[in-house]
Amino acid sequence: MRNAFAAELSRLSQSHDNVILMYGDIGNKLFDVYKEKNPGKSFNAGVAEASMVGVAAGLAKKGFRPFVYTINSFLYLKAFEQIKLDVCYANLPVVLVGTGSALSYSGLGSTHHSLEDVGTLRTIPNLEIYAPSSPGDIKDLIPYIYERGKPSYIRIGKKGECDLELNYNRSISNDYFGPFVSEGKKSAQTLICCMGTIAENVEKAIRIFDPSRQKISLAIFPQVAPINRDAVRRLMSDYRKCIIVEEHCSVGGLQSILMELSYGLSSSPIIETINIPLNFFVGLGETESARQYLGLSVEELVRKFNESA
Repeated sequence: MRNAFAAELSRLSQSHDNVILMYGDIGNKLFDVYKEKNPGKSFNAGVAEASMVGVAAGLAKKGFRPFVYTINSFLYLKAFEQIKLDVCYANLPVVLVGTGSALSYSGLGSTHHSLEDVGTLRTIPNLEIYAPSSPGDIKDLIPYIYERGKPSYIRIGKKGECDLELNYNRSISNDYFGPFVSEGKKSAQTLICCMGTIAENVEKAIRIFDPSRQKISLAIFPQVAPINRDAVRRLMSDYRKCIIVEEHCSVGGLQSILMELSYGLSSSPIIETINIPLNFFVGLGETESARQYLGLSVEELVRKFNESA
């Protein structure tokens, strides 16, 4: 996904000369094409995330459109005050891009896990939060966010993510990006909801558990704040059961969002959740090993879907 982001940023910069890249001492080779096309419009801020976000806010006040890129856990944890007060209080069009979301950097330990970012950042007014699921989402999302011109946060993966294989009704309006709902059978009684790169594992598990798409529909939420309340409530009311899968802790993420929205529905579905307990985890190894341990591997998802059926 980071390669897709670099490519789309380079493409965007060719039609918008106010695009600026700031990065936190990573991705130096990643942005070679952007730098070649935009001399003098990229800045390595070093390992000074708070300063980087503050400078980006100042550039936005002067009419530039900064994209701030660094490791996800460092971005929102080390610069929370600047995100809140410098960017969002002033309602400035700064785009914060965190690479290595969730367990993408699991091999580097708890310092690099970002399992509470959505819940933490949802508390900040004016901030739009995006969790694309595949490189293909990035192609539409980057120009969409630029046109929105709002304070934005994007959690992306690191590398190796694949485009999704199911066919989706992709709902993109002027003010909401998603949800994308798989084209399943009318007889489907269960809706699986997910956000972010775990969607690849969810898709694979669905193809094993329900190869004819008779039982399950999948809804992917690439935008989680603000959320289209009416559209999501209509979607959920069409199903008997809703299973929420997320590579995020059990507090503040998609589970919290959808349970808040389902309150008061006349035909509220039964809600089950597959996510990560609110604990610190150490010694989990690389991403798929961590997902296996935490119940988010393809095999574990198939087992849990069978238990839920």
